[in-house]
Formats: sequence, C-alpha cells, structure tokens
Amino acid sequence: MPLFVMIGALLMSAALILYTIGIAMTVITGKIRRRQIVLQILAVCSDVMGTICMIINSNGQFIPADIHGWIGYIALIGMIFDLLLVIKHTSEDRIIIPVRIYSALVWLLWVISYSMGFVKMG
Repeated sequence: MPLFVMIGALLMSAALILYTIGIAMTVITGKIRRRQIVLQILAVCSDVMGTICMIINSNGQFIPADIHGWIGYIALIGMIFDLLLVIKHTSEDRIIIPVRIYSALVWLLWVISYSMGFVKMG
C-alpha cells in the first residue's frame, strides 16, 4: 500500500473517531461545549489532511473519478458547514433540533464515504 494512502487512511480513521464523539455529544445532549468544538476542529483538520494525502496519491487529480470521491467532498464540505453551525450556536443553552438533525445526517454521509473508501481499497 502506498505511503500516502496509509497516512490518509490513518488520518481519516482519526477523523471518524473525532467526528463520532463530537457529533454524538451534540446530538445526544443538545448542548455545545468547548470540547465538542475542539473535537470537530481536529476532525475537520484530520479530514482535510487525509483528503490531501489521497489527492497526492492520485497524482494530483483533484476532480474525483468515482462516486466515493464525490460523496467524500460533499461530506467534507458538510462537516465544515456543521462546524460553523456549532460555533455559531455556542452561546446558546441548547442547540436547535434542525442543527442536531443536520449534524447526524452529515455524519452518516461522511461514514458512508469513509466505508466506501475502505471497500475501494480492498
């Protein structure tokens, strides 16, 4: 397995753990704490670095050639937007239900993309 694929897979696995913990805390409790924001910032950074590793491995081909790539980019953009929503609602006592639903749905999309990547790797 190429080095950048291994590094990217490790970064994506780290992002999975961080996203899962941070978003689960938000969705279940309905509250936003500083640690959730930190977890999601770390997850987005890990996701972006993992994506860059995968782009490097594909000889710099930024435009994905398959459904996994497109879903992955959509999920990454969705996670960045989710992070912005969480930061925006930090001062509120409870986060509104539509934001919690969005967080759960974008997490599910991200997990689908993550799973497709590992299936694709073989």
